[in-house]
Amino acid sequence: MHRFILVLAVALAPLLTSAQNTKPAPTPALAKFEGDMTASLCKEFEKENAVRPLAEFSKDQAQTFMQGLMKDYITAREKEVTKLFKDNGGVSNATMEAMGRRVGMRLASECPVAMVLFVRLAGGSTDVPASSLTISDAERPLLNDMADGVCQRLEQSNKQKPLTSLPKADRMALVTQTMQEVMKSNAKRISDQYGPEIFMDPEKLKAMGMKVGGIMATKCVTVLTAVGQE
Repeated sequence: MHRFILVLAVALAPLLTSAQNTKPAPTPALAKFEGDMTASLCKEFEKENAVRPLAEFSKDQAQTFMQGLMKDYITAREKEVTKLFKDNGGVSNATMEAMGRRVGMRLASECPVAMVLFVRLAGGSTDVPASSLTISDAERPLLNDMADGVCQRLEQSNKQKPLTSLPKADRMALVTQTMQEVMKSNAKRISDQYGPEIFMDPEKLKAMGMKVGGIMATKCVTVLTAVGQE
């Protein structure tokens, strides 16, 4: 499972870093626009995924597809966007990029099929269907706690010795060990939530791993970026 947590978390970290550090926060009107844009993009992702699974996209195809949808949405609403940005730093490459990253963060938390696309953007691969990546209210507390547990352990390790000072192989080994520790400490909760058979079902473990990875990318961006650094 750890490989799927890591792939998704590292894939999302660069996308979300600037979004978390963007100041000032968007006005309520711009936040609503971004919410509407997120919902629209998610619908387009779902439509495309029904025709051609997003998991089959190459990295370049995934990037072109996502950028094209964002550009088309904004271009069709150019006057509205210009008006909205008058109260949000004006229209510039920086403010538009910040908006794109905030929308990316919302997609990661609100649109299950987007997680598949983000994995492809990072050059990773997955055969987990998007329908398996929806996080239910019942499982969210467990997944949140697991994400917190992994993030806290990695952040503590980073304080003791910067992860960027370690060879990449050692960083990956640390992630594997951390994932195993968190799974072990939550084994009963995992079994209660999904049934004991999950530990013998690679597909269910992959899906759970990707859900945890998506949550981690909104909690500990800095340390995940360090883990994934070449």
